[in-house]
Amino acid sequence: MSALDDIVSPAGQQDYGSAIAHMVRHGRADEAEARLAADIARISPELWDVCGQMPLEALRLEGWAALGEALAGPDRADISAVGIDITGRRDSVTGEPCVDLCFYDDACFPFSSASHDEILADNSQSGATWHGVGEDVEAVMLTVEGMAMLHGMIEEEKTRDDPPEPGSQASIALFLADWWRSVQFHRLVHREMVRMGLPRPMVVVIGSRDCGPFLESVMVPDRRPPASQLSSPAAGLAAALAPERSPEWSPERLPERSPERSAGLAPALPASLEIVEEQSDGAPMADPAPVRLNAPIDLHRFSAVELRRKLAAAGEEEAPPPKTSLFGRLFARR
Repeated sequence: MSALDDIVSPAGQQDYGSAIAHMVRHGRADEAEARLAADIARISPELWDVCGQMPLEALRLEGWAALGEALAGPDRADISAVGIDITGRRDSVTGEPCVDLCFYDDACFPFSSASHDEILADNSQSGATWHGVGEDVEAVMLTVEGMAMLHGMIEEEKTRDDPPEPGSQASIALFLADWWRSVQFHRLVHREMVRMGLPRPMVVVIGSRDCGPFLESVMVPDRRPPASQLSSPAAGLAAALAPERSPEWSPERLPERSPERSAGLAPALPASLEIVEEQSDGAPMADPAPVRLNAPIDLHRFSAVELRRKLAAAGEEEAPPPKTSLFGRLFARR
């Protein structure tokens, strides 16, 4: 039995997605990334070549300063939360995913007083109190850099008339790639919030619109008053020693680009991950098959359309049944 057999069925995929979402929503997005990286590399080194081109270090989110300026004005004093959503739309020039912004006040939900857990408790697969009642913001634009390749592949595949057969290797790959994109977007927004901040304390809700699996996480600022404003030295000391309210609000430095990242090389899997194939009886094999990472794809010269053509041409060298699906072609020889 393969280690990925548990996500072949819809129920298995739901359980897998719930586990990934729980990690992200509770400040453990790096663990979610590590698990997805191992599973994607196991099912397809070719797909990992694409996903591996967008580690957190290679991604950028431009326009954060403009967002801060938009929230700094006196006419925005009532805004208590900002929603930042990745969408299925693509920039007509870059192919990167478009990002939607929404401002919320406490009439939508008591963001200014609710705790991290209280906000998460109101947010579920069926929606949240604040969904659809905020102010969509068009005057400020956040732009993503580094997701165009995978984003285009996923969105093109979802609009095709011949999607991968449920339970197939291609279907599982699409499922994992979708989660990878979502997790990396959440980590990207979290990093920018920690690095740049906003002009005053407010909640940040990270989610999606018509894009990927349902996944929303929140960042809640520490609202405790400074120790100097407390009534007694003892109270000030207790506040200074108390844990922060939100597990997602911690200092973080933007990682430097390594020479390998700058050259566009796909990252290696985390050293702590061990990929083990299993025999049909469930016992580990004596010699696990190593994960093979193919040559990286040049994002500047290689579009999703060109990938489709190259995969089709490669498939003509042998005689497998023709497949029109992009992910189907990616797994034509598997």
